[in-house]
Amino acid sequence: MSTPESLRLQPPTLRRLSMLGAALAISAFMLSAIAADLTIPNKFGSGTPAIAADVNANFEAVQSAVNSKQDRVSGECKAGEAIKIVNANGTVVCEPISGGAGGTITGVTAGGGLSGGGKSGDVSLSLTSCANGQVLKSSGAAWVCSADATGSYPLATPTADGLMSAGDKSKIDSFSGWGYIPNAFFEQSFIDWQIIKGQGAVLATAAPFIGTKVFSNAINQTPWISSVRRVPINPHWTYEVRGSFRLVSGGGSTGAVYLAVRLFDAKGTELNGSSAGGTTGTWWFYPVNRDSNFTDNNWHTYSARFGSGSEHQIPASAVYMTVGAILNYDTDTVSGNRIYETTGLTIVNTSRPPIFVQDTRPQCPSPWNGANPTQMSSNFTLDRPAYVTANASIISSGTGRRDTSLVVDGIEMHRSLGSTLGTAEWQNHHTQWVGLLAAGNHTIKLNGSQDPLWGTVSGYGCGPIWGNMVIRFDD
Repeated sequence: MSTPESLRLQPPTLRRLSMLGAALAISAFMLSAIAADLTIPNKFGSGTPAIAADVNANFEAVQSAVNSKQDRVSGECKAGEAIKIVNANGTVVCEPISGGAGGTITGVTAGGGLSGGGKSGDVSLSLTSCANGQVLKSSGAAWVCSADATGSYPLATPTADGLMSAGDKSKIDSFSGWGYIPNAFFEQSFIDWQIIKGQGAVLATAAPFIGTKVFSNAINQTPWISSVRRVPINPHWTYEVRGSFRLVSGGGSTGAVYLAVRLFDAKGTELNGSSAGGTTGTWWFYPVNRDSNFTDNNWHTYSARFGSGSEHQIPASAVYMTVGAILNYDTDTVSGNRIYETTGLTIVNTSRPPIFVQDTRPQCPSPWNGANPTQMSSNFTLDRPAYVTANASIISSGTGRRDTSLVVDGIEMHRSLGSTLGTAEWQNHHTQWVGLLAAGNHTIKLNGSQDPLWGTVSGYGCGPIWGNMVIRFDD
């Protein structure tokens, strides 16, 4: 008696089913090699009967594994789109490319001073080509080819006969020499300059002074500007810092200007105003310090000497220097409300400043003292040899002969003879000496004298108007 669970097969049928089971096993093995996640639930060995349910289970496992795999991608997207999702059946979900096909740019147009561009394909831009000796410059409204002014600054406008006008010559003479600061008049825009803080710009001025360009502060801004190139310092030289400033018409009521000298040591560390010879502040020396006394819109030029022989001796640690300016300064944290312009910021080497000595004695005349014949005197130090010119003038009162003489380092160098006859009269004395002095300490005196055989001297001098001495140096 037979049942479904115990189907008895005849030997030929059993052999055929066994061969089919073996083939299914081999196929399952091959499919498992292709699909890594295929698991065959039943395995058959040689000579082992194969039950239909087990064979069907293997077929179902293969079917499930194959059906779960990704179908070949058959979908596509149109122009301007990209594939967002690939479905299991091979179809796709598309989405627009950001900005649309090719973005929003439909062309590149060359602006002022440029050439090239295009509406399709690879495009490029380049500077407009100028003729030999020309460069691109902004006219304020467009970029145009103009003559290259490198190497010269248009300070003066020639007259019809090619000569410099008297007005331009006077301006340039007031700035004898270019000095050490490149682009001192901003004719090359802001090249060789830097803004330390604040805001401002180089612009064409409505009131040209020397050249056509100036630096000006922005509204309610306090720019600190400084030359970039650091100039080596010669400790034996005397320098002069210069600068011109103007209050623009319609300016406000607060805000001052500074002219400054900055010093640096060998490592580039800045020396502030607390260093020897300086003035209190962030920078070393302020010859123009918080000047806000501008009552007009004219240009005002300032200058001051520093270095050897001056009141502001350069400290021994200083190796480099630059020039600086501050515009529209009110407080450390608040800007003024004025608009200033500046130009001609420079440093030049110059001769040592002259020495002025005045007769400050109150008497008229100062009574003669034979034990101390010196009427005026000056002590000074030269750090290098120099030609020295001394001029002295004084008056005396008395009768007979009385001379004055210039005495240099204890040696009489020049004598001026004076005499009157009869009653006591005033006599004017002028004495001069020129000579070469070595480096070191020196003293120049104006001495008076009295010759008792020829008369009597009441005294010398009558205040600074009638008695003074000037000592000048030529290095």
